[in-house]
Amino acid sequence: MKKWQILFRSFFAVLLIYGMTIEPASFAKERPAHEKGDRLAKTGAYQPERYQILNINNLWTWAREDGLSNHSPTGDNGTFFPRGTAFIIYQDGFVFGSKAYVDAAHTQPAPFSQTIRVGGATYGTGTRAGWVDGFGANATAVDPDDPRARIYRIRRDWKEMTQDELRRDAAESNEIPASDVTAAQMQAVYDQYTKDWNEWPVDLGAPFIDRNGNGIYDPPPADFTTKELIEKGYDEPGLAGADPNSPADQVIWTVYNDLHRPTSTGRFGSEPTGLEIQVTIWGYKRTDALGNIFFRKWRIINKGGVEIDANGTKGVFNLDSMYVCQWSDPDLGSFSDDLVGCDTTLSLGFVYNGNAIDTDFRKFNLPPPSGGYDFLQGPIIPSPGDRAVFDLKYIDDFKNLGMTGFSYFSAGSPYSDPGGGYDTNTILWYKMLRGFAPLEGPDQRYAFPPGVTPGPFPLAGDPVTGTGHIDGQGQDYSFVPGDRRLLVITGPFELAAGDTQEVVVAFVAGLGSDRLSSVSVMKFNDRFAQNTYDALFQVPQAPAAPDVKVTELNGEIILDWGSDLEQVAATEEKVNEPGGYKFEGYNVYQLPTPTSSLKDAKRIVTFDLPTDPTVVLDEQFDVSSGQILEQPVQFGSNSGIQRYFKFDRDYVQDVDKLNNGQEYYLAVTAYSVATVPGFLPASLESNVRVLAVTPKVPFGTQ
Repeated sequence: MKKWQILFRSFFAVLLIYGMTIEPASFAKERPAHEKGDRLAKTGAYQPERYQILNINNLWTWAREDGLSNHSPTGDNGTFFPRGTAFIIYQDGFVFGSKAYVDAAHTQPAPFSQTIRVGGATYGTGTRAGWVDGFGANATAVDPDDPRARIYRIRRDWKEMTQDELRRDAAESNEIPASDVTAAQMQAVYDQYTKDWNEWPVDLGAPFIDRNGNGIYDPPPADFTTKELIEKGYDEPGLAGADPNSPADQVIWTVYNDLHRPTSTGRFGSEPTGLEIQVTIWGYKRTDALGNIFFRKWRIINKGGVEIDANGTKGVFNLDSMYVCQWSDPDLGSFSDDLVGCDTTLSLGFVYNGNAIDTDFRKFNLPPPSGGYDFLQGPIIPSPGDRAVFDLKYIDDFKNLGMTGFSYFSAGSPYSDPGGGYDTNTILWYKMLRGFAPLEGPDQRYAFPPGVTPGPFPLAGDPVTGTGHIDGQGQDYSFVPGDRRLLVITGPFELAAGDTQEVVVAFVAGLGSDRLSSVSVMKFNDRFAQNTYDALFQVPQAPAAPDVKVTELNGEIILDWGSDLEQVAATEEKVNEPGGYKFEGYNVYQLPTPTSSLKDAKRIVTFDLPTDPTVVLDEQFDVSSGQILEQPVQFGSNSGIQRYFKFDRDYVQDVDKLNNGQEYYLAVTAYSVATVPGFLPASLESNVRVLAVTPKVPFGTQ
């Protein structure tokens, strides 16, 4: 571990213990060598054409332009949660496997005695950056050194980022402490956001928001503000679902392919399949459960450009019995005490800690969290009378596959990482994709407890209640805690020549009061991921923040947010979907510092509608019990709406006066409640705009 990392980690841990906050940066860890196969070589930090980081909310994740996933430029772990503390994912990747045939009837197998083909990325990648031009015999992969064959990252509010936000982004992008960030590094991040926004490759398949509905990307004018993007109906790069006015706040996009033979055979021992894969990664700038989630969508296009016979003839395969998986090497803090499992009701594979204390998270005075991958949308297959989702739109007479299998590795066990050539690599991977153990010879299921019929879902018990088949029991069907890898699988499906399929996966994290309650919180957060997907990423929005006018007087402050009638209407009259959220009231807070969050603030007063509800209950994690319980989140009293407030005492210090010349910190928020029964969350509160105010004797009245 580098010296600055040791010092910075120790310093941050001390601050957490004493209840203080700082702006965290990157906390890289020198990882001990263990059963990983080929390791990634470290490179220089901040290579925005090759690597980008999604860091819009309470976690971060890395991506590379050639499909390598969740590993940083300096060789550090990929996902940190909570943001700025310790890591929970070392690396992950997207793996695909199928049977390849020259003809649509599946009677002519692919050449070189390799009907079964596997590709994608784990610790290394079998793909290269860039798209595929043409189709079939004419398909060719673009040169990976083409300047457009790179990774792109946009943040729709980048023009309005605060200096603190920009500094933190630069720190994480460069993997250095925030205190070491230079003005040049901050400018470089800002300039890259500008470049990627302006060069967003819609023509290559990158998604865009078509607000004018003409099917064509019409870039917004250069002088737009974030607010105007929606208000003036501008198209914008990025992603939204059913509602074009519910855009993702940060989006990463890249495209890669498996046509390069040495690269493909070097990863799994398999000849190329002929695929172009476009990946979109996105997140939302939220402080609720959605702030603990990011999403990935892979678009898989069967373009060809591969050898379809031993003479080198180029063409395209028809792929049968195809499976894809989200592979992950989860290192939840220390890699030596991890456990994994799956939840078939949620299509979820997850990691949790095997011991009550994890040494890495203990440095931050935190219990071990939990993280999982939810197969929100699998490939589509024909199914008369059903309805599927494709390209964030509904299509009839198809259905989406969910998680159809779960596989895992455990270091030092019979179930370990495949390697070597085709027979010990590709073939064993294809076994796992079909829900079998990575063992040579006839297909074998993973070991299950005595009396339980083996199937494609090992470790599908409930670790919170300790029931069913769970990991960590020290048996041949449940190994002691240690280093794990997991595969969340979907299939089989067909991918004919020229066809396209899509897969959407959410990564969900949760932090409870101990290792098992973290699993409960993670699964609770997963409900938000599922709700968001079920609404086709129409994300419910909090009411617009009130426009507060401040008058500073002798020993008092007058707050008024009723004079701007247009803003009042925007806050109080709009119904936000999904969930039918309607305005309910205003909260007035005093904060101890300008950077404090609402959890540290003192709620002074609530002005709510004179009709029910009064107190709003919502499902929240309860620290004392370690359970998800209904708890009050808004505290109305049917007082009636008031749009002004006189601040004349210090509520934080509980002093019945204000000192002239002293700065105080106030905020006024609006909140809404869901009118759809059972919809989560029950209430949404507007963004906090901290007002720094100073009472004083008005000029000319002394």
